[in-house]
Amino acid sequence: MKLLQKVSALILLSLALAGAAAEELPAEVRAAVQRAGLSPEEFHAAAVPLGPGGSGLGWNDRQPVPPASVFKILTTAAALDRYGPAASWKTVFYAPSGPDSRGSVGALYIRASGAPWLPVPAFREALLKLRRLGVRSIDGPVVVDRSVFAEPPVDPSAFDGRPDRPYNQGPDALALALQSLSFTFVPDAASGQARVIADFSLAGYSTPAAVALDADAPCPSNIGTALRPRSAGGELRFEGSYPAACGTQVWSMVPFPEASADRFDEALFRSLWSEAGGSWTGRLSTGRIPEGQRELLSLSSESLADLIKATNKGSINPMARSLFLLLSADEPGGATLRASRQRLLGRLEGLGIDTAGLVPDNGSGLSRRTRASARQIALALAAAYRSPWEPEFLSSLPIAGLDGTMRRRPVPAGTARIKTGYLSGVRSAAGYVRSRGGIPYALCAVIDSPRAAAGKPAIDAFLAYFASGRADQEAPRFSAAASASGVSSSGSTSTRPSLEITR
Repeated sequence: MKLLQKVSALILLSLALAGAAAEELPAEVRAAVQRAGLSPEEFHAAAVPLGPGGSGLGWNDRQPVPPASVFKILTTAAALDRYGPAASWKTVFYAPSGPDSRGSVGALYIRASGAPWLPVPAFREALLKLRRLGVRSIDGPVVVDRSVFAEPPVDPSAFDGRPDRPYNQGPDALALALQSLSFTFVPDAASGQARVIADFSLAGYSTPAAVALDADAPCPSNIGTALRPRSAGGELRFEGSYPAACGTQVWSMVPFPEASADRFDEALFRSLWSEAGGSWTGRLSTGRIPEGQRELLSLSSESLADLIKATNKGSINPMARSLFLLLSADEPGGATLRASRQRLLGRLEGLGIDTAGLVPDNGSGLSRRTRASARQIALALAAAYRSPWEPEFLSSLPIAGLDGTMRRRPVPAGTARIKTGYLSGVRSAAGYVRSRGGIPYALCAVIDSPRAAAGKPAIDAFLAYFASGRADQEAPRFSAAASASGVSSSGSTSTRPSLEITR
């Protein structure tokens, strides 16, 4: 909180540098909105210059709307401010004692840390270290202590009825492989098949070695529409055929969508422990670690800087939801959504940002209840830009024309770092654009409309307008717009900026 209070004065300075914000959409943006069949009221935008010169913009920017994945900007920035970019979390392994003369331990306990992601290679290496410590067999259960999170498990079918999709997974304190299994499809024209390579094996769960290849079908935007997974009785099969036009691609799914995290973790633990040469005949469950256990080893997560990069560039909902819960990990009894919502709002209010109407819900944006305004998001971006962890935060956002969800967007390559978002009826983008004249802007645009899917060109036009440098020299067109940017018409700052987030 102290850091945010120090930064708040710099945000007010940003607003003063902005001068009066324009109350009118640039002509090319308005034209793109109209071509998409949208009304101007369905387009929400805010922009704040982050250096001398330039013209701010506020358009329908105070209305709280569903922001989709752009909300991850607020969650990841809050996590960086709470913990710092070098933070990491430890998964710790315990047993009643060290291995006996036969290399046996009676039980194995794993204290989950709440780290947003525990990759399979890191977990495999931890089990190999257990073997090198002399553990050959586990004679009792494996118990995972997930009590760092006090929230009950999320229903993965609640949002859209697709519990097998990784984006619907809730936060899990162990986060082993995010409960998901990835497959690489490699077309082989000679055999008329596509080879299927699973990232790892799950004990008691079989996957196909190949699927039929379709030489004529176009490549769909989602491989899951061409190959429909069917998982039952410990066996996965794909119905349909793989389009050769897709080339080599990776596709992920949740193998046990209706089961608890214990089932996936047990199948993966059993497979990796056997692979390491260990034996185990017990079961895995969730529980508490008894007093007096001996620590065998600990496994550190990647740094928070790396974790938020994966979260934002890949727009990974389960990771964002875990980061959001970690905001209140010091709560007695474990982290809760309620406490994390209060922590996030408190950090924004410490910057002088009016949080009226802002609803964080689960912190990922995958929610119909989440609300924020374009102006709130733009101000949060301004705060991040002037923070000590600005380099790590900026590096987490997709680069226009180069990577992530911005790789194919028609914004001049390298001029913008933008997080995008979409839900049915929502399209959004927020981040930073550096103009041709060298002025950086923090900005956010959201379309909230049943016709939102057609609106990406309008958002691209908004980003391109600021990248072009046209806003650098334009004088404010309406003095009344000054109040929308937290700046009076005389140039003095108001006591509380009123920028909000609109999605």
